[in-house]
Amino acid sequence: MKKHLNRAGFTLLEATIAGTIVSVILVALSMTSQKATDAIDEGAHNERLVERLHRTLDQAIEPMSELELGALPPLQGGTGTVTFHLPEGYDTVAGNVQWGPDQRIGWELDPGETDDGVDNDGDGLIDEGQVVRTLDPGPDELRVVICKGVAEFLQGEVPDGDDDNNNGLVDEPGFCIDVQGEILTLRLTLESQGPQGRILRKTAESAIRIRN
Repeated sequence: MKKHLNRAGFTLLEATIAGTIVSVILVALSMTSQKATDAIDEGAHNERLVERLHRTLDQAIEPMSELELGALPPLQGGTGTVTFHLPEGYDTVAGNVQWGPDQRIGWELDPGETDDGVDNDGDGLIDEGQVVRTLDPGPDELRVVICKGVAEFLQGEVPDGDDDNNNGLVDEPGFCIDVQGEILTLRLTLESQGPQGRILRKTAESAIRIRN
């Protein structure tokens, strides 16, 4: 009888250990599955962010494709906003270019945000902005928001008076317009709150040659 009781005791212990092992394995599998799901979700989120990034650059640079260098203010060093105008024709009698109304394109603080290091509008982003194109700036202006979720500073940059991301610019904004010679370059960093509340950032640039 004593042997039978001991064996029964061991059987119960073995069953308990086996159950614990199975539980640990199931938890591990569940965690692995969740991580895989999160990774897939984050990958899809990143893809959408990259698509939006390049679409914004295309929309922002398109109106500048007909620019002439003389129609731009000095932009070496980069700026977040630029006002320009495009040629609409040529006056053969006067012998000069006829310019269209002013246009402005640039970074603005997102409505609902305050530049204070706090997520004021509750979207998970801090001090983010938007890229806005304004036609004929003034009382009758027409404003078009090209993109939201634009970082306050370009990725890798902090406002410390240094070129932290080694692109030749200092403390440049998340949407930056720079002209070097005849080349105009747009740089853009978008950010978004991804799975598990993680902030995702993507950066790209696009360049065009400006006519003299």
